[in-house]
Amino acid sequence: GNTKAQLALAGQSAAQSDEVRFLESLSEVFRNEEVQIGMKIERIQPLINKALAEKDRPVAEKILELSTLLEASHSSKAEAYFLSARMLDLLGRRQEAESKYQQALDLDDTQFDYWEALMQLQWSERRFEALSYSSMDAMDVFPNQPICYYYHGRSLSAMEDGNGALSVLDQALLM
Repeated sequence: GNTKAQLALAGQSAAQSDEVRFLESLSEVFRNEEVQIGMKIERIQPLINKALAEKDRPVAEKILELSTLLEASHSSKAEAYFLSARMLDLLGRRQEAESKYQQALDLDDTQFDYWEALMQLQWSERRFEALSYSSMDAMDVFPNQPICYYYHGRSLSAMEDGNGALSVLDQALLM
C-alpha cells in the first residue's frame, strides 16, 4: 500500500516539475512585446485553471513570474495585473493581490470578474470599509449585478450601519 502511494506521489511531482519547466521555457515569449497578451495567456490557461482548482503553489509561483513579465511587456493591459492578482491571492499574498486587482480595474473597470474577485478578497480579509467603496463603485458600473449590492450591504452591516445595509439588501432583493 505504502509503495503505491510513493509511486503515485513520485509521478505527481514529475508531472508537476514538467509543468514548472514548461512555464519556465515561456519567459522569453512573455517578455516579447510583439506577441499579443491574449495569445500568451491562452497558452497557459490550462495551467492557470489547474493552479486555481488544485491550489498548486509551485505552478502558481511560476505563473506569477510570467504575469510579472506580462506587466512589464504589456503595462497598459489589465489582464496582466488580473493574472498576477489571482496568483498572489492563491499564494496567500492578499495585500499585494488587492493592489493588483485595483490596478487591473484602473485600466479596465468593465470586467465584472475583476470586481467580483476584489470584493471576495476584501470580504474574506474583513476589509469592510474598502469593500463598501469597491462594491459601491461596482454597483455604478454593474447596476444589474445583485452580488455588488450583497457585498455592499454586508460591508455596511459589518461596519454596524444596519439601516444602510437593509436598504441596499432590499434593493438586491428587487432584482
